Amino acid sequence: MATYTILIKNHSGATRAYFLFIETPNVTGSNSPKVFQNVYIAAPSCASPNGTANFTIIKSLYAVTGSSPQNLGSGVTVTTGDWEPVNIAQDNTYGNYCAMTMPAGEGPYFDTTKYSATVTTPGAFEIGVDNSFSYPNPRK
Repeated sequence: MATYTILIKNHSGATRAYFLFIETPNVTGSNSPKVFQNVYIAAPSCASPNGTANFTIIKSLYAVTGSSPQNLGSGVTVTTGDWEPVNIAQDNTYGNYCAMTMPAGEGPYFDTTKYSATVTTPGAFEIGVDNSFSYPNPRK
């Protein structure tokens, strides 16, 4: 998990609000060429000359599993799911191993009793499956 901090010091001479934006969305069928649906984080107004806006963003990674009753393809909605936060292996940090299971009559989920930090391949984490999961699987 990585933490990023952006500190803005308002020396503009006026009270200001600050926003962090994500990539501008590609909107079609709109009469307005300017659509601002891309604000990621907003800070309340801060005064000048000593006001600050401090954005702290934590980057987290997750292992995700799910199932769908339909054939997988474009526009599939996952109808059951589970997730576990993970670390990737890097430097002196191990990546996580997540054990997925799918007992009869249940959707897939991670067995947290088998969750561990044992993966050594740089830039990786691992999802393992037990013998409850087979391919092809009628529950997808």
